[in-house]
Amino acid sequence: MVTGMENSYEKVQKVYQYVQDNTRYVGIQLGIGGWQPFPAEYVDQNKFGDCKALSNYMVSALQYLGIDAHYSLIYTKDHLNYPEEYFANRFNHAVVYVPSLDEWYECTSSASPAGYLGADNYDKTVLSVVNGKGVRTRTSEWDYSKNTETESVVVKLEADGSAMIDASLSYRGSCSEHWNSVKHYLRGDKLHDHVKERLFSTSSKMDDPQIIASRASPHVQLKVTAESILYAKSSGDRLFVPVNEFFTTDHRLDAAIERKQDLIIREGYIGDLTITIDLPPDYDIESMDEGTTIDSPYGTLSSSLTVGEGKVTFERKLTKHPVHVQASDYSAVREFYQKLYTADSPMIVLVRKRT
Repeated sequence: MVTGMENSYEKVQKVYQYVQDNTRYVGIQLGIGGWQPFPAEYVDQNKFGDCKALSNYMVSALQYLGIDAHYSLIYTKDHLNYPEEYFANRFNHAVVYVPSLDEWYECTSSASPAGYLGADNYDKTVLSVVNGKGVRTRTSEWDYSKNTETESVVVKLEADGSAMIDASLSYRGSCSEHWNSVKHYLRGDKLHDHVKERLFSTSSKMDDPQIIASRASPHVQLKVTAESILYAKSSGDRLFVPVNEFFTTDHRLDAAIERKQDLIIREGYIGDLTITIDLPPDYDIESMDEGTTIDSPYGTLSSSLTVGEGKVTFERKLTKHPVHVQASDYSAVREFYQKLYTADSPMIVLVRKRT
């Protein structure tokens, strides 16, 4: 499997992909199975195991190749701040750490790129097994600027309000996780219907999407073509056109009358969106919203609308910071997210040309 490879990085990637391609995750929490990993030989023969068994399997394979690797226990949900003096038994998952590469590996997923642990598991305290002893350490930090959405959309608007939509979408870091799972675990009509529901309205018609997921890094690309039957609404001689009908930042927070707990939003990201609308030739622009600038401790947004020959281009750059605020500041964060949603939904009014 690794014959001819001298580079440790290549060997680790090869072993990781072998585990992904030749084993499957089966949760085993009965009796001792909830505590003790199955031997590597068992996984090799039966081709399945839980997080403990699959992590131990990868560690055993790497150690056989002379590559140091550590079986590590982690809690995948909240951040637990353990005292320095001891560990509480609050683990629910096992992963693998390779010190020579300073990389962590999630062994239960056949979809995760090599060396990408998943957004929920970065910057957490873990207990690693090193030379038969438990060692307290932390998973790597993850810079949220690596989480990006780059979306380029062309809308060909017709006089009846319908539109053809061509979208080229690129997602990296934690923004790619959902689409990476869609690519690997959904097929046929289920994949088609999920993408359509996620990106467009149920009344839209959509061709089969193209999804390319990298195995080397958390990066997924989508190409989608759809037809919206009612992209714009007509009233007499006018068309009311939502510039950004389907790619708004729609994360809004509920009202909280007496919030008690801190608000924590762990993941930030950076989004770049360009929408070009080809206008129907028999219409002129009567009015159009202006671009917006929002600057807040919780993130920023800047947008512009530019009129060209027979088209309007909307460009928006958005940054959402990770947030950790006291309950008393919840309303300020909620107001910021509401402003983002409003700014991300500009309108254009078209009027039919007089003959």
